[in-house]
Amino acid sequence: QKSATTTGTINTVSSNNENGADATFDYIYGNTSATVTLNATPFQSGENKEYTFIHIDRYTGSYRKRIWQGVGTNYLSGFWAGRQGVYYQKNSFIHAVSRNIGNNWLLTVDQNISLGGIIKSYSYHNGQYVANTYNSGGTSLASMTNLVINAGTYGSESSDWGAAVVLMYDRHLTSSEI
Repeated sequence: QKSATTTGTINTVSSNNENGADATFDYIYGNTSATVTLNATPFQSGENKEYTFIHIDRYTGSYRKRIWQGVGTNYLSGFWAGRQGVYYQKNSFIHAVSRNIGNNWLLTVDQNISLGGIIKSYSYHNGQYVANTYNSGGTSLASMTNLVINAGTYGSESSDWGAAVVLMYDRHLTSSEI
């Protein structure tokens, strides 16, 4: 089985020490009509699962809403409304590093580490490492069934996007593993 299912036009291009990165690497990108749906996630409807979700992404054009978001619940990771470093679960924002961030790459690590309780969100942007611990007050992600780009529960909040790395683990990784 493929790791992801895509729709629309998705291209591959090389980045050469651009957009806040100090390396050369290939990445995929798409516009607001290009979608990515992960096929291998730990989510099962009705069950709150541990996970670690690592991704390196950026905005690539003028449409700047969500990049990664949940299916089945109001969840976003990394980007929203032109902001980077944002995490949102159901009715609570965790952190917004900045507004009008341009097109720089953002490393984001989200973890559901205490089923029904503690969420951790980490981001690295422009040489600044930000860690947030969020107590969901017992609110779980049991209704989330998948993670997607430009689709899902709030698919109308789409973006022009680029993705260099996307990793999903069905457990909580330790800080040394990350």
